[in-house]
Amino acid sequence: MTNLATRPIEPMGSVRDIEGRIEFHDRRAEISSFRASLGGQPVRAGGTFAWNAGGLTNANVFLQATNISLVRSVDLFLRGDLDLRITADGRTPPKISGEVALNDSLLFQDIGNLVKLDLKQPEQRPPFFSVPEPPLARWGLDVRVRGKEFLRVLSPVFRGSVSTGLQLTGTLKEPAALGDVSIEKGQILFPFGSLDVTRGAVQLTRQNPHLPRVDFRGQGMNFGYNISVEVTGNSDSPNIIFNSVPSLSTREIMLMLTAGEIPSGAYSYTDVDKASKLGYFLGKEFINQLLGLDPGEDKLLFRTGEYVTDDGQLTYRIEYRLIDWLSVFGEYTRFRDYNGGLKFNLYSR
Repeated sequence: MTNLATRPIEPMGSVRDIEGRIEFHDRRAEISSFRASLGGQPVRAGGTFAWNAGGLTNANVFLQATNISLVRSVDLFLRGDLDLRITADGRTPPKISGEVALNDSLLFQDIGNLVKLDLKQPEQRPPFFSVPEPPLARWGLDVRVRGKEFLRVLSPVFRGSVSTGLQLTGTLKEPAALGDVSIEKGQILFPFGSLDVTRGAVQLTRQNPHLPRVDFRGQGMNFGYNISVEVTGNSDSPNIIFNSVPSLSTREIMLMLTAGEIPSGAYSYTDVDKASKLGYFLGKEFINQLLGLDPGEDKLLFRTGEYVTDDGQLTYRIEYRLIDWLSVFGEYTRFRDYNGGLKFNLYSR
């Protein structure tokens, strides 16, 4: 084979520059060489396999790829390295084993859409894929999926980075993922405030592999109130609890974060202010593009309203990350002081 290509394969794209040599002997084949590219990245394969009318009777084939696009769609770009092996002994269905190392991925979809699960449809529940066509449907899975801060989430209500450690089991038709997905750092965004994620995890257990269990904690200072939120339980019916110091009801907290209604009366937004704030919340992605800022970098941080000064002014802070460990900032504090300087990140967990 030389200079071959496929049509686009959803959701990965086209496999191009296929070249290799496969030697056939009756019902046995040996892949002496196989190279291709997917999204401009290299793919290699090799090994031997044999078959009869019932399918594979013997197989030992490896597939390796570096930094390829596994999913390429409007709202998800998933990249990773593959080190997989297909084995078969003729007595049991073939099995795919090995490891997928995820990296440099982006999610633009609202996370809320991801928890709208249909447990009766394999492709609409974790791990969100299914191959129902025979004979591949019966193939088994034993694949480790890992990734340290591999995914940047950029949605209207959340920004952050995600890590994972999962084990894919079951079959291609009925796959299951066991393990957890964790949020390393992130922000829950509201039109008039924000909360930093202090802990975030989604667990998939052997007892209920298709129904995620969530455990999120968020906390932040808004208008002089230390607001916290806890989201626990199953993803289809989570328990959401808001708390505040000084104490506020859940209704007062939501009105403050979503409508700018501050219970203490220390500050009051005009109708124009509210419209401007809401407009920025809805159009910040367009503003990033207008200013030439990469939405995946989060170099510019602007926060306002953590505190209210004694003369009724909102505090603010502007920070621009120059490199991973160095930022320049300016701020107006609750003590009515103007500060500015350099911020060094000496240690990060």
